[in-house]
Formats: sequence, structure tokens, C-alpha cells
Amino acid sequence: MKTNPTRANRPPLRFVSGALGLVPTARLPVWRGSPVTFEVAGPVAKAELRAAALRLIVREAASMRWDFRIEDRVAVVPSTLRRAA
Repeated sequence: MKTNPTRANRPPLRFVSGALGLVPTARLPVWRGSPVTFEVAGPVAKAELRAAALRLIVREAASMRWDFRIEDRVAVVPSTLRRAA
């Protein structure tokens, strides 16, 4: 099985849902020529994590389609920081 070398070095999209706890959802258009909508929702601890997650979503969406839009429903909630025991 061959792998695409450009995709091999990227973090998987499931990192967004697993490690960060965000929920990415894709809605396909009913009408031809309409863009796919990717919604990302959930809390993150820092604005930097929010920006990194959105960059990842945009990069993955752009690799699949050229016509898409992102609905950003990610909230920065500092209380979601996890403390190491």
C-alpha cells in the first residue's frame, strides 16, 4: 500500500477530536456547486490551541476540496487546562 508523502507528516484530523476534545462535523451540500461546510465545536484551554486546530481543519479541508467554509464554534475556556498529578 502506497502512502502520500505529504500526508504522512501531518497530524491526523482525529487529533482534533481526540486530544483536544473538539467535534469536527462535515455537512455536504444538497445543491451542486455549493461549498462543503465544516463545523468545529468545543472548548480549548488556550487561544493558541484554537488557532492550531482551525489551521489543521483548513489544511485538511483544502486537501479534499477547494470549495469549503468553516463554522468556528470553538470556545477558549481557561478552566479546561488539565493539571498534571
